[in-house]
Amino acid sequence: MASVMQSDLESPMILGPKGVRPTVMVLHGFGDTPGDVADLARAVTPAGASALLPKLRGSGLVPDDCGWSPAHLAGDIQASNQELGPHAVVGYSYGGSVAAPYALMLGPSRVRVLVVLDQAFGARSDRSEPEPWSQANDLLWHYDYTHQLIATARIGIPTLLILGKDSHVVQPAETEAWLALDEPGLEVVVAPGNHREIVYPQSQALVVVADFLARAIHHTEAQ
Repeated sequence: MASVMQSDLESPMILGPKGVRPTVMVLHGFGDTPGDVADLARAVTPAGASALLPKLRGSGLVPDDCGWSPAHLAGDIQASNQELGPHAVVGYSYGGSVAAPYALMLGPSRVRVLVVLDQAFGARSDRSEPEPWSQANDLLWHYDYTHQLIATARIGIPTLLILGKDSHVVQPAETEAWLALDEPGLEVVVAPGNHREIVYPQSQALVVVADFLARAIHHTEAQ
């Protein structure tokens, strides 16, 4: 198992008014960096609020040993942000696979809402790649993680799953299964665009996310 490089966990990006404690966390995709989701964060963070964009372990690198699972990365984020107060979590692509276990680790007292943008949670063993990525791919693709989003909703974390209509990441059969699911607290929306287009500034998907965050955060603050 590869060790956690300290520099990997010390390079978050913070967007918003100076001195305002972050109330939104945005997690980037596999191989990306916090800067790659900066426009996304700006588009969905409520006015006057601040967003934290952590750097996931190994992002931007091609390590020889990469056997960590989304749960390992969720633990990294939790360990390096223990002083963060109640906040919303938004995960794009692979960041969504990290956001779900992270929300379950912290629970509804710390995670106000969870948003996942275009990530597959069903088993997809056909997407695994040869060495040296096989172990990481097995941990990501060989298992069905759909129960994680169901669980976040059931423990009281309002959860929104946005799927791209033309996504190459989420297969049509999985999209249909999500839409057929009747789970209180879990909202599923299919937005126009492919995997990248749904996070373009002013996309319909981000308008939905911004409205969801504003409503959910207002509701929890009023309780």
